[in-house]
Amino acid sequence: MTAIQPALLKAQASQLALNYNNPAIFIRQLHELLNHYGRHVYRTGKTSIPTTILPSYKVPQPVLRQIELELVPYLGDHCEVSMALCDALWQEEVFEFKLLAATIIGKIPVDDPEMIIKRIYTWTLEVKDRTLTETLFKKGFEYSINKDANNLISRASNWLNNSQLSKKSFGLQLILATLENQGFENLPQVFRLVAPFVREAPLALRSLIVQILQKLIKRSSNETAYFLLQNIELSFDKDTAWFIRRCLRMFPPDIQDKLQEASRNKESNP
Repeated sequence: MTAIQPALLKAQASQLALNYNNPAIFIRQLHELLNHYGRHVYRTGKTSIPTTILPSYKVPQPVLRQIELELVPYLGDHCEVSMALCDALWQEEVFEFKLLAATIIGKIPVDDPEMIIKRIYTWTLEVKDRTLTETLFKKGFEYSINKDANNLISRASNWLNNSQLSKKSFGLQLILATLENQGFENLPQVFRLVAPFVREAPLALRSLIVQILQKLIKRSSNETAYFLLQNIELSFDKDTAWFIRRCLRMFPPDIQDKLQEASRNKESNP
């Protein structure tokens, strides 16, 4: 087998990107390109595509990265056309196609993030591949967060108020995705949204809530500690005490003492 030739790969990816506005041709040519690189080239080092339960060409990661680089400049030309390409990519039951869709959808400069939000929600229900799900939440909202993170958090509120557990989970994922952006500073809004879940949390959502609390602690341990101390008094059960135990070691020692005391008092006097 032969190694990847960067200049040739760039030329091939550039030619492929020219067909971004014709999904049928793009899909056909992408199959041909991935088939070539999946079976006839190698790359030293840990550059292979992650393990997946879906069919995969198992191409080296630099191949998909180059395709993404060549596509990005076209994504802002016509948002509807770019979304149509993402939809076509996602419909292919091949890991690399879905991964590319999950990556580039977050780079489309949409005016209304709802078209992104609804797609990602549907896609997360359709696939159980961990890598794809993580990519959707880490990269899928990139443009929307950079443009107006407060707007995305406001939309998360609607999902959290839904009676369906899957939609509550998605709302928490929206919060997590927004907290990844270091420029987002509206922590009071996040505290307000997650407070009901910290006091009484369905088991299926606890892992997400812990992840949110961990990110909040990294941003502001004092504010997060104050938030937990407030809510442990309002908790009808012992859920807040449970969250405190799970996150305790992330706090400075003096704050740990206060939280431990509050947690013990709650458990001995429910």
